[in-house]
Amino acid sequence: MKNIYSFAVVALMCCAVTPMRVEALEVGQPAPAFEVSYDDSKVLRLADLAGNVIVITCESRETKDINNPFKDTLLKAFPPDERLRRKISFVPVIDCFAYPWPIKGLCVRGVKKNARRLKLQLYVDMTGKMFADYGAESDTSTVIVIDRQSIVRYVHSGKIAEADVAAVIERIRNLAK
Repeated sequence: MKNIYSFAVVALMCCAVTPMRVEALEVGQPAPAFEVSYDDSKVLRLADLAGNVIVITCESRETKDINNPFKDTLLKAFPPDERLRRKISFVPVIDCFAYPWPIKGLCVRGVKKNARRLKLQLYVDMTGKMFADYGAESDTSTVIVIDRQSIVRYVHSGKIAEADVAAVIERIRNLAK
């Protein structure tokens, strides 16, 4: 019986589909269309955010803290009641595609719990398509800024140096004006 159980676990793990990584985005190119989930069956698409500056963070449960200094500064720089904040969409995306299908539900529930705690909508990439299209990897944090015309204006994988955070915030501010 133990061997059957072990075989089933290995088979389920092999069923997990990890998408192929494409080349990273480059500044100046059009942003690829994306579709991420939230609140069970609801979907957010790039087209839904047309006319806004979009700040995307692609992370996994293990890497969500890498760019906390940047994310904290970003939220403080653009509080919800600020006029300019209405022109900026924050899209934090968590990778749930790398987990075998029985565990994906646990990942989604964890994202929902954190969203309530943070008072911020979190999104999940269940298929891996967004991570692949945006050149993001699950083993780090990737930050992407898209302007109001859906052109990529900033891409960074890994921790944003504290010395660079103010310049990135200023770039976002200028794009939103």
